[in-house]
Amino acid sequence: MKPLPVLLTSWVLAGLGAAVGSILGNAFGRVGLFAGAVVGGGLAIAGSVTLLAKLRWLPPGTRRGAMAGGLLGFLIAVPIAVSNLHTPITPIVSCALVGAGVLLGAGVVSGRAKASVITLLTLFSGAWVGCSTPDSTRVGEAGLCALSAEDVAWIQNMEADYERQVEASDFEAMAGFLDDAIVLMVPNRVDLVGRIQVREWQKEWEALTFKTYRQTVESVVGCGDLAYAKMSYSMSFAPLGAADRISDSGRRVHVLRKRPDGTWAITHDFFSSDRLVPAE
Repeated sequence: MKPLPVLLTSWVLAGLGAAVGSILGNAFGRVGLFAGAVVGGGLAIAGSVTLLAKLRWLPPGTRRGAMAGGLLGFLIAVPIAVSNLHTPITPIVSCALVGAGVLLGAGVVSGRAKASVITLLTLFSGAWVGCSTPDSTRVGEAGLCALSAEDVAWIQNMEADYERQVEASDFEAMAGFLDDAIVLMVPNRVDLVGRIQVREWQKEWEALTFKTYRQTVESVVGCGDLAYAKMSYSMSFAPLGAADRISDSGRRVHVLRKRPDGTWAITHDFFSSDRLVPAE
């Protein structure tokens, strides 16, 4: 048996299989992502053991033992990887348990279990240390967790609709993007909580005629079911029937939470103007 090639081959192929499976399953949500990773990893383990046997890197008659050991290592690696998605290092290292499991299974069948057990324990200890990162470090690494491209695109499209709705004063349509417990933080006013209070505030704007409203999404950042969109805005408006326009520009932030149906809702909305407060 060639321990190092067996370890590296099964490690890499299992990791690739899990990654590809999770990408394909991501279209069906979190459950699909997890199921895709498990199925992809399992198929990759079967393929790697078959390949190793054909290359004669595994002793004859050890294929079943290697398969069982690889699957056992994968079952140990999955919860470690899932609980440490905040950092890419631990999920990658945890896949080494697949290679260690293949060695262990083949070693048990061929009577070389002692060396294989030592290898398994060594790698498992390394993975365990990796997943025991202190909470303070995890907070610092939270930026490594990113939204999917689909979620970012959905939020960007929503903000484009939001821009059109503000310009058209279509606040009824806008309500579909608001969380039931939305918090609107308006400058120089107490927080408005819930759709009813926000709607009352919006009625003040219905007496104005929006000439223009433009917002530019500068960044969309998030992790899991939480995200925020940072924007800059510019607008001009006038009291109903008035000719003179008032212009304003500033910054806006939307905090969003993902709903069970995959859509996103604004939970917090706050903005500030770039205009200087007149001196008294």
